Amino acid sequence: MKKKKLAVIGSGPASLMALSMLKGEFEVYLFEKPSRNNILGKRILVSGNGRANFFNEDLLVKKGAQEMLSYLRLNLHFAYSKEGKLYYPYFNRSECLHSVLIERISENKNIHVLFSEVLSLFPQKNLLFYLKDGRKESLVYDICIFAPGGRSYDRDDFSYRLLDSLGVSYKAFEPLLCPVRVKEQIPSYLDKNRLRCTLSLCCDKTTIYKEKGEVLFKKDGISGICVFNSTLYLRKNFKKDKDYFYVLDYSQGNLGKEDVDSTPFFLKRYLKEKNILFPSPLSFTFLDFYPFSASQVSYGGILASERNEDLSLVKHRNIFALGEVMNNNYICGGYNMGNAMLEGFLCGKELIQNGR
Repeated sequence: MKKKKLAVIGSGPASLMALSMLKGEFEVYLFEKPSRNNILGKRILVSGNGRANFFNEDLLVKKGAQEMLSYLRLNLHFAYSKEGKLYYPYFNRSECLHSVLIERISENKNIHVLFSEVLSLFPQKNLLFYLKDGRKESLVYDICIFAPGGRSYDRDDFSYRLLDSLGVSYKAFEPLLCPVRVKEQIPSYLDKNRLRCTLSLCCDKTTIYKEKGEVLFKKDGISGICVFNSTLYLRKNFKKDKDYFYVLDYSQGNLGKEDVDSTPFFLKRYLKEKNILFPSPLSFTFLDFYPFSASQVSYGGILASERNEDLSLVKHRNIFALGEVMNNNYICGGYNMGNAMLEGFLCGKELIQNGR
């Protein structure tokens, strides 16, 4: 019996997870845009600063989450450890997760990897065109996993033509989980220094988001995990006619007992120059987000209403939309990677069980 053709657009964590579950049921054509090194799953390698915090305990309430973790451990023999709510590869290296998935995929001789750009997609005809050795080639598929990612990291050249060809509603992508630029001038002696504090994102007299952590000063703004996380709430609440500002409370009660007598020199200097009385908080006015090249994920994508519960598109039941291309956004801490991998796992199960 002739195998169905499965076209997979994108080689992120969602796609690789789904493909790792297949054992020759489909003739698979995996498309990844060519790059200097032609590497599959680059997003996994750069996640968590190379440690790949790939899952968060909070996601266990989602359908299939516990089953996916068992699959990783028992079927892929992937060892992982837990720090608080975060799950990491046992040796704290993203290569561990990456290599497990790549090795499993490479064992499947029915998976054909093409480092080629998909130029156009015609879902009504189950047809796509791609570029191979400078020539335009075509592929007629039976099923498609659509997971091209968003515009984060180095995706400034992202094209919306594939999204448009699906006829789905989507939000244009914007940088998320990234540093922010501020209106105030950041002195050179603050640049690259870190301040432990409680960060509050405010609008008028309302606090939109609050988190304890470290803020990293940059030459034109502020960075750090708590700043990254705040951008999600800033995006959700943003209005052009409003002013947003950050308040950094570095007082002893927020820093902890061990910081009672450790006011950094750079902070003392800044307070003196700005005539700010210790321990009054610092305030910085939001100016703009950093570009896509500095963002960990994208804000925007295909709206949830365009997708069925089984992750297929409402308008095209043979196309599964997974990962960052969907309008699903989370803060840092394994949520985004974990959600993408879980979607890949559920998609893989659907393909195996129902053959579509």
